[in-house]
Amino acid sequence: MEKEEVITTTMDSSANITNSANINVDEKKMLLRERVNRIVSVIGFIIIYATVTLLAILGYIEQAAIIVSSWGIYAHFLCVIYFIFVSMPFGYGYSIGLVAFGYSLGWISLISIIITQDY
Repeated sequence: MEKEEVITTTMDSSANITNSANINVDEKKMLLRERVNRIVSVIGFIIIYATVTLLAILGYIEQAAIIVSSWGIYAHFLCVIYFIFVSMPFGYGYSIGLVAFGYSLGWISLISIIITQDY
């Protein structure tokens, strides 16, 4: 009887070691996946930031703002639609939108911006 108990105990402990090894492998895979996601995110941010900076240096963003300002009342509709989706005043999109629409439409864009604050 004692030999059977010893064999059973040994088998149980080896099963626990195998399960803990699988957990460590799963944790390592999860950590590797998180690291890869972080690296891809940083590289994506650098690419987007460099692209926007290059477009600003070349003057394409200014040209786009001038084109939008030539739309007249439709530019104000675009402004309203934009600020409905980006209506949190503490975010980057809100600040960028204020500068962009203020530059292209002037002080009159404040009317469109204030209208969207109720949504």
